[in-house]
Amino acid sequence: MFELTLCLNLERQKYIGDFYKAMLPIIKRDYGIIIKHNNLGKSYLSIAVSDDKKEYVKSKILDFVTKIIESDFKYNFFKDRLNIAINNNLTEAFLRAISSYDEDFDREYILDTLEFTNEIIIESLFYFKLQNLQLRWLKTVEIINQNFIMQSDNSMSAVLKYLCAISENNSVFIDIKFSKKQIELKNFICHKKFKTSASGISDMFAELVKLNPTKINIKNFDENQTYKKITSTLLTVFSEKIYFV
Repeated sequence: MFELTLCLNLERQKYIGDFYKAMLPIIKRDYGIIIKHNNLGKSYLSIAVSDDKKEYVKSKILDFVTKIIESDFKYNFFKDRLNIAINNNLTEAFLRAISSYDEDFDREYILDTLEFTNEIIIESLFYFKLQNLQLRWLKTVEIINQNFIMQSDNSMSAVLKYLCAISENNSVFIDIKFSKKQIELKNFICHKKFKTSASGISDMFAELVKLNPTKINIKNFDENQTYKKITSTLLTVFSEKIYFV
């Protein structure tokens, strides 16, 4: 029997909840045990499966830990250290893209560090065992700050374009539909809506960069100044991937 407990501080319990929901039908199907609970400011997820399911569950746990490190710890590492002169639609997308950059190396490093025994306390893993990985991230911070990349939209757009060009495409296509109250991103497996507020547009850019589709269809472009600016930025970052349909 393979048994393991994951632990996070209570303020990050949403990650535990999402992983529990994703793993529950799989663990139950294989007659294993999965339990989540909170205690003394910590959130816990305990899993027990037969030995023949051990490697599969370990791979899922590695995915889970890597995702948290990148989307939370690494994101905040950059956010706290980068010289952010402007905070606009591109800022969030830039931070998310930088956090995802070099993810294959991050995953391999985390894999070499993780010990799949007893309990994995993710905060302890980050602060005590991933210090050399953080030094690697710090070099990226220094390059960005020294070149004043987060001082202008043009610089951030250029870096985003480069990162999207060298990164894996996580979607074949995405349709963008503008309306007065919202912006929709949609394909066969994704349908997300974003408000036309500054934060909503910022989140939309971040989602597009994360998906990095091979084709972006803009379905109802109009002359609204906000949407013209959004489309102009999309053309800068994704260039030939943009289609007006």
